[in-house]
Amino acid sequence: MKINNIYEEYINFTPLSPRTKELYINVYNNFWKKEIGNLQLKDLNYTIFQNGINKLVTKYNYNTVKIYKNAMFKFIEIAEAINTDFKFAGKKSIYIGKPIKKNGFNPNTLQEFYDLIEHTSNSASKYKKQFITALWIGFFTG
Repeated sequence: MKINNIYEEYINFTPLSPRTKELYINVYNNFWKKEIGNLQLKDLNYTIFQNGINKLVTKYNYNTVKIYKNAMFKFIEIAEAINTDFKFAGKKSIYIGKPIKKNGFNPNTLQEFYDLIEHTSNSASKYKKQFITALWIGFFTG
């Protein structure tokens, strides 16, 4: 059975929220259909899947690639449950890049926190009192 047919069944018969269903359909139609849609399910393997992911990693950020991967992994789980002959080896080995490390201000000492409060107090924002309140809550609740 071709992957196109199985994916269509998966989308039509799996209970997904309308937004998730729309997202998975777009992801499949825009990328996976061209890459693997005409393959037989038994021909899908780690190398083919990883090559598709590698193309995505060069174009998109980590979170987008993760969505593309998840759209196919859910389908693969259903395909494995339905077809006992099909097992996709290497799911845990799929590399989707590294998440971008955010370099935000993270005060670790009370003095750094007070410096941040003072900087916010001196800002020109009309919402500085609300920001300061949020900072106090955030600092002491983690």
